[in-house]
Formats: sequence, C-alpha cells, structure tokens
Amino acid sequence: MNRLKAFWLIVYLFAGLSLLFPLIAPSQSNTVPANFYVAKNGQDKWSGRLATPNTLRTDGPFATLAHARDAVRSLRISRSGSSGAKAPIRVLLRGGTYFIEEPFVFTPDDSGMADAPITYAAYPGEKPILSGGLAIKGWKPTTVGRTNLWIADFPSGLPLSSRQLFVNGKRCVRPRLPKEGFYRIAEVPDLTADTAKTARQTRFRYSPGDIRAWDNLTDVEVVALCFWVESRMPIASVDEASRTVSFSEGSIFRLTDDFSMKPAPYYVENVFEALEKPGEFYYNRASQKIYYMPRPGEDMATAEVIMPRQVPHLVQFQGRPEMGRFVEYVQLSGLGFAHTEATRPPRDWPGDNWRVSGSITAPGAIQLVGARNCGVENNEVAHVGSYGIDLGLGCTRNHIVGNEIYDLGAGGIKVGPRLPPDAAVPQAGNNLIVDNHIHEGGQIFHSAYGIHVGHSNHDIIAHNRIHHQPYIGIVVGVGDDTGMGTVIEFNDIHDIGLGMLSDLAGIYTIDRAEVPSGVVIRNNVVHDVESRGYGGWGIYFDDGTTGVIAENNIVYRCKSAGFHMHFGNGKNLRENTVRNNIFALSREAEIYRTTDQPQLQFTFEDNIVYWNQGALFTGNWGQRGYRFEHNVYWDRRLVGTDPEKGIHFGPFTLQEWHERGQDLNSVIADPLFVNPEKGDFTLKPDSPALKLGFSPIHVSNVGPRPRPSGVPTS
Repeated sequence: MNRLKAFWLIVYLFAGLSLLFPLIAPSQSNTVPANFYVAKNGQDKWSGRLATPNTLRTDGPFATLAHARDAVRSLRISRSGSSGAKAPIRVLLRGGTYFIEEPFVFTPDDSGMADAPITYAAYPGEKPILSGGLAIKGWKPTTVGRTNLWIADFPSGLPLSSRQLFVNGKRCVRPRLPKEGFYRIAEVPDLTADTAKTARQTRFRYSPGDIRAWDNLTDVEVVALCFWVESRMPIASVDEASRTVSFSEGSIFRLTDDFSMKPAPYYVENVFEALEKPGEFYYNRASQKIYYMPRPGEDMATAEVIMPRQVPHLVQFQGRPEMGRFVEYVQLSGLGFAHTEATRPPRDWPGDNWRVSGSITAPGAIQLVGARNCGVENNEVAHVGSYGIDLGLGCTRNHIVGNEIYDLGAGGIKVGPRLPPDAAVPQAGNNLIVDNHIHEGGQIFHSAYGIHVGHSNHDIIAHNRIHHQPYIGIVVGVGDDTGMGTVIEFNDIHDIGLGMLSDLAGIYTIDRAEVPSGVVIRNNVVHDVESRGYGGWGIYFDDGTTGVIAENNIVYRCKSAGFHMHFGNGKNLRENTVRNNIFALSREAEIYRTTDQPQLQFTFEDNIVYWNQGALFTGNWGQRGYRFEHNVYWDRRLVGTDPEKGIHFGPFTLQEWHERGQDLNSVIADPLFVNPEKGDFTLKPDSPALKLGFSPIHVSNVGPRPRPSGVPTS
C-alpha cells in the first residue's frame, strides 16, 4: 500500500512540474544552437544561454556584446585542458539596433583556434546593427524666414559628430552653395609662378556673390578641389569689401585646379542661410539646435533620426604584433555596422605630405591591428564617416569576404599600414579581400579609395564590385608603399571619378622604390572612369611602377585613356607587361605615355585597341622605352577608307612606327566585337584577333559571386 501511494505521489509531482515548466522556461524548440545569445530584450545578469527570455524573465540572452565576449573568455578558460577545448564557440545576435558609446574590442585573450574559431554572427533571418549613433528625438515644426523646417535640441553634454545626420537610414547633407556644381576661385593672392604644388594656402578672392559674412561664419567650410585631393578649410573671416576669404586651416595643395595655374573649383558647406532643399540639415552650435528639412514622405513624429557619436571605430581587433601577440580565429558574420564620426584626416604626414592622398589617414569603422586568421564575412558596413574596414600593422591571413560596404564618408577597405613597419614587427600580408560590394564612397572625404593596399604583401583582391567612388577604385602602393605580389583579379570597377577630382583611375599602381613588385592585374572589367580635369584612366602605372603584369582585362569608356604609363623601371630592373587586354572607346586617347624614358618601361602585346573618337596614342613617344607587337587596332571612323593611312601612333605614321621596330606583326582591322557600345566585347568567330592568337576574355565570373547566407560553419 505504501508503495502504491509513493507511485501516485511521483506521478502527481511530475504532472505538476510539467504544468509549471512553461512558466519558467521559454519555448526554444526552433532556436538555432549557439553557446551564447545577445538580444535587445536581454539582460547581462542572465546566463546568455537562451535565445529568448523565459516567461518569468529569470533567464535569457545577454543585453550586450561586451558581456557575451567576456562570457566567451570564461568559457574558454573553463574548457582549457578538457575534450571541449577544441569545440567552436558561437555567439548569435538577435535583430535590432545596438547603440554603443565606445568601440567593441577584441584582444589576444579573445582568440579562438584553427579548429575552434569564435564566431559572432547574426541570428538567422534577423539583422542586428551595431551603431555608434544616438537617436535624436523631440522634433517640432518651425519656420525660419519663409522656410518650413523641423527643429530638435542638440543633446547637451554628449560628444556627437555634428557633420552627419541620418533619417530613416538615409544620409542627410549640410546645406551647400552652389546647390549643383562648383564655384571657381577668382584669384589666389599668394600664388606665383614659383609656388610649389604642395604649398599650403590660407586665403583667396572670390567672385561677387559667391561668399558672404554668414551667421556662424567659423562653422562654414570651403571645400576646394585641387589636383587629386580636396581641401576642407574652415572659414576664419570674410572681407566683403575686397572679396577675400581667409581660413583657420590652409589647403593641402596649392589652390590651383592642377599643374596649370588656373584657380581651383570649390563649394561652400554648412551655410545656414542656404538650408532650403529637402534632406538638408544644420547644427547651430550657438543655439544648440538641429534644423532639418524633411524629404517627401518623411514623418518627423515617427522618423528614426540618428547622429553619430564621436566614435571613430565600432569594432577593434587590438593585437600587439610588436610583442608577438595576435587576435586569432575570430569571425564577424552577418552583422550590420553603422554611424561612426567623420574624422578629419590629419593634414600632415611625417616627412611626406603626398601621403595625405586617398584620405588614407581616416579611420575604419572596423579596425584590425595584429589580427591573424580572422574573418569579416557577409556583413553590412554603411552610413559611416570614414573608411569601412581597416587592416593595419601585422595583419596576415585574414579574409574580408562578401561584405556590402556603402555610403561612406571616405573609402571602402584599407590593407596594410601606411608606414613601413619596424623590422621586428611582422609585415602585413596574405589577406583575402574577396566578393565585396563597395559603393557610394567619398561622401565627405572625396579623395578616398575603394580598396587600398599599402605595406602588405601577397594579398588577393578578387571578385569585388566597386562603383560610384569619386577617386580611385583599387590602389596598390602610394608614396613609398609597396604591395609586393598583390593579385588583383575578376573585379568589376565602374563609375569611378564622377568628374570630381583629377589624376585617377580604375586600377592604380605606384612604387617609388622601383623594385619589381610582382603585382598581377588580370581578368578585371573597368569602365566609365571620369576625371574633372586631366587623368581619367582605366589602368594607371604611376611613379616607379615596375614588374607589373596586366592581362586579360577589359577597359572601356574612360575620359583620358584606357592605359596610362607615367614612368617606371628607371633602374632597368624589370619592365611592365600589358598583354591580351581590350582597350576601347575612351574619349581623348586609348594609350597615354607621360614620361619619355629610354629604359624599357613596358611591353604591349596581343591586345585589342578599338576607338571611335580621340587619338590612339597621346603623350611622349620619342624615346624607345616600350615594345609593341601582335596587337589589333581599329578606329571605327576609318570604315570605307584606307585605315593604314589614317591611323597614327602618336606622332608617327604606320610606316614610321614600323621603322622604329614597333608592331611589325600587328594588324589594323575590325576585331568584330558583338556589341561594344553596350559593353559586350565578345569576339565573333571570324575575328582577326582570334586568328592572331588573342585569347578570349570571359566576364561571367567577374564581380562578387553568390554567397551562402546564415552563420558560417567554420
């Protein structure tokens, strides 16, 4: 009898627990497995082991990524020496915007292992965003003069980056003049025929009506476009009688358009009196108010309005490469990163002010220093004030793959430090920059790169799409930087320059050390490159470029030329090779040579050159520092004429060109493209180029390849 009572007591006990359990535990039947979870409705005092809070809210996910990182550290320590030490660790973030006030930092203590990586990823089907911004609320309608605006208080005591504002995920702009296009400097009083290109200038005279003594004058900036950089110069004073504006910070280069003495174009930004266009905002420092003119359809009562804090980085991998300590095997996947401050790049660089090119000193929203075997995959980096991703000192074997990086104050991805590392510090290199989509860069700092490789060797830059960047698409080098052994392949690069700056290209190389770099540029498609003045080139070999191979590329619709050779191989080490490419339909010329070196700069062989305006060659061709052979040339304007009489190779007729030993086995004939005006350079079967030995260039694999979504498995 006692046994029977005990049996029923146990039955009743389990029945009661089964009724109670749903009240204390969440429904996790569809939960994706992970070690820890982070959610907007989480709490850091919880275990972080549940994807959603339980019903009684006694346990659930963490609230912050920092607490999850610390829990991962503890888990790794507890596993040390056990069978689970080599198991991967995964942290999943639920959807929503996580506002952070300081960068999220990984140190060497946060490292995983080759067979046990640590992954921080988006929960499948959800979009978590790490934001360095602050929501601006309390908007009210107001009228300034006859203009209807909205106004909000600037949060007091908070360090915000007032250069940017985002409404419903769209970048707003500070009011500028002129509304479209540029003004032109009337006169630079301190400019003489002897003024160096790198001279810093602090005043100019403007044309009547272009500049006035506006309210809050010292918050107004003049942005002058000189050579290949923009100079952002805060106004110090305006003398309306002499029409002279002076600046508290001078220009980067002298205030001329380019190497001529023509005064530079410019625009004026952050003028309160010019706030009259939807999507413009103004921060009044004196009154601590923010003014905004909404775009059609924006309801300021419900709009999400975000102003970035003074946070230059959202995530930092902080290794200590100089001490041999690295952050290793940490991955970010499927996350969003947004809203960093628009940090003004330093104007000076030790010993070489050319190094300000590319706004290269501007920070990255995701910064890696001393990182090895880490990954940034399938993320979105958008609405940031400077660069998207920055791999610095001692970064090796990292993979930056499948990210969309857009709406950038500066550029997309930087690889390698700007200064040569000390011999005791590991060099950056062997990084994989693949399948990324980089676009709408240079929103604030125009002279920024899509992808830059500095002091980093043997990196692979492949299958990226880069477009609508107002400066250069892909750069290897700059100044004394050399990216030895870099491979640039299968990239889709278009709409570069946008008529903003000069001296730019889709793909650019430089090596002032003039050491054979082993850079390979192959199977890329580059088109629609437009400079403001000189230098809108497709592929550009600049100062000292030596030992570069450019092959199987298609380059078309460039302003200045499809290929440009400045100077290189001055030490007679190794020439550059340009072979089996298509250069077509540029406006001014197809091939441009600037420096007339006697040393063999480049060989140009097995290429197709096709044009319908401008010249075949331009520049300087007197010295014989080049070799041309087995090429196909065709000028569409010569249909129905004797093309051999109509084509000139720079200053030389075809006969004179042959007498110089050039193109003796080349042909002048229509290569028979399928539809070149529409960008289809497929060769028809009876093409004379095929008969000459040209290898068809296939473009189906150019640009980012489809990538699986979700959490990486390794």
